[in-house]
Amino acid sequence: MKKIKILFSILIILQLNLFTFSSVFSQEKKIDPTIEKGIGQYKHENYDEALITLKKARSEDPKSTLAAYYLGLTYKQLQDYNEAIVHLKDAVTFSPKIKGALIELIDCYYQIGELDEAKIWIREAEKEGIRPAQTAFLKGLILLKGAEEEKAITAFGKAKSLDKSMIPACDYQIGICNLRARKYVDARKAFEQVAVVDPSSNMANFANEYINAIERIEEISRPFKFSCGVAWQYDDNVVIKPTDTISGVEIADDADSREVITAKAEFNHRFDKELGLKAQYMLYYAKQNDLGFYDSFTHTFAFQPSLYLEDALLT
Repeated sequence: MKKIKILFSILIILQLNLFTFSSVFSQEKKIDPTIEKGIGQYKHENYDEALITLKKARSEDPKSTLAAYYLGLTYKQLQDYNEAIVHLKDAVTFSPKIKGALIELIDCYYQIGELDEAKIWIREAEKEGIRPAQTAFLKGLILLKGAEEEKAITAFGKAKSLDKSMIPACDYQIGICNLRARKYVDARKAFEQVAVVDPSSNMANFANEYINAIERIEEISRPFKFSCGVAWQYDDNVVIKPTDTISGVEIADDADSREVITAKAEFNHRFDKELGLKAQYMLYYAKQNDLGFYDSFTHTFAFQPSLYLEDALLT
């Protein structure tokens, strides 16, 4: 399941990157030949060559936001997010400001887990109205990573209301939020919506995997369980007769058959992230056919509260 999350995150990042290219050239009318060469290398996915060329372009014109933007993107593709942040910050700070760089900057902070810094730039993007749907989606990812599931659901809901094409991706993330919050019914509904929109897509396949996992979890975590059994047994040493004869001690015939009835009722429920309770009742009844003195009838009660800590269980 972890692999599915990683793969899906990569797909989302690639999708977000596609939105950044169309408006960049309109923000700098005249493009330096070195920058243009670096951009071409970047678009052809020659990232090592693009890195050399764009670093040269930045050294020639440190104030060029276009060079800073594409150098930041190149570092991001090479997964050097800390270095990408340096250049993407310049792209949104110097003039002319490249608005798409702000989205990329937020995503880099998200990737390295700097959630507080990411939230600062999210507020900046919201203030300037930069790509509201993408901003809301990234905000949802950041809140989800920070274990703020309810706020994340609100952000994803806003994103899909602003851009209908993002509905499957938002529903998928809403399913993840509900899954982490242990709201399995709501999670299943969200994943089912994803699977219905485009059943043949990779996202739908991931959603179906989660639906199957939820079904297994629901089966295991049902609060009430009951079982019973009936068996016939034969015991050739009912009274646990010693192998050696004891002088002066008479021991009756110790072999016998019996009918055994067992029953078990269990209540097992986790009320929230911290508290859980397991209560059990178990019955055992054995009726000897000949040695009736050794019939047994037992009742067992168990009461087990549990406290779930971050990395441990106290019970």
